[in-house]
Amino acid sequence: MSEAHLNNSAKIALAGSLGNYSYHMKNVIQLVLLCLMSISSNAAFADETLHVGFGYEFGGVIGAKYNFKREKDNYFVSIGLLGGAAGYQYLTDETEQHAFGIMGGAETLSSENGFLALSYHYYAKGFTNDGWVIGASLGFRRTDEDPLNISGLFGVPSETETKALVGISIGFTFD
Repeated sequence: MSEAHLNNSAKIALAGSLGNYSYHMKNVIQLVLLCLMSISSNAAFADETLHVGFGYEFGGVIGAKYNFKREKDNYFVSIGLLGGAAGYQYLTDETEQHAFGIMGGAETLSSENGFLALSYHYYAKGFTNDGWVIGASLGFRRTDEDPLNISGLFGVPSETETKALVGISIGFTFD
């Protein structure tokens, strides 16, 4: 093969991987917007809070999570540098320090084809007060073992695999 042909193949593979990235991010953004529209059309919420932090619930490395709380139910959507998520949490006690939930979304490093997880969160000063929140999640993620499509340079298709998701998140609540 000529050098020009190899350079062309590299350009095509890079364009393909960037196309996949933008396709997945477009789906994440559509999911977040759909959740926002459905939640905002629901009955009035007692509390709305903003959290910033890192972890799956924040859309990957760092992001913001917008919460809509009514009584002990909290719905959220988030967008981060690498993805987004949406989910539900149930606050289990009167001090609103403990919450169990479920979340789904996608982020480009380890779950570019989506994730679904159960979660637990501890809000140090209560859910609606300024303060730190730490969480843990357990679920599964769909990942492409070759996110940059390097194998595409050699004509080898990449595979999507389902893997375990074990995550930790740390954030701060702004009331």
